[in-house]
Amino acid sequence: MKSFTLTSPQLSAVKFNVQDTFQIPLRISLHQLKNDMINQVGTRLLMKALNEIENGTAPRIPQLTKSPTLRARNLEKGEEKKIIDWAT
Repeated sequence: MKSFTLTSPQLSAVKFNVQDTFQIPLRISLHQLKNDMINQVGTRLLMKALNEIENGTAPRIPQLTKSPTLRARNLEKGEEKKIIDWAT
C-alpha cells in the first residue's frame, strides 16, 4: 500500500491511503520496474488521492501520536563482537 501524509492547518496531519495492483512481468529490470510503478501506478494513485481530497471524499485516518512499533536499543561500542560471530 502506498500512502502519503498531507499536512495543512485545516487538516493537521491526516493520512490518506490509496492502493492499487499491477502485473510485474518476468525478467524485468529493477530500473524498468521502478519506472513502471511510477508511470502505471504512482501517477494514477496520486491523481485519485488529489481528486478525493478536492471532492471531500478521501478517507481520513488520524495519525497515531505514538508509534506502535517497538524499537531496539542502540548497541554499545564493541558489543556487536559479542553478539555476531564474524568468523562464520
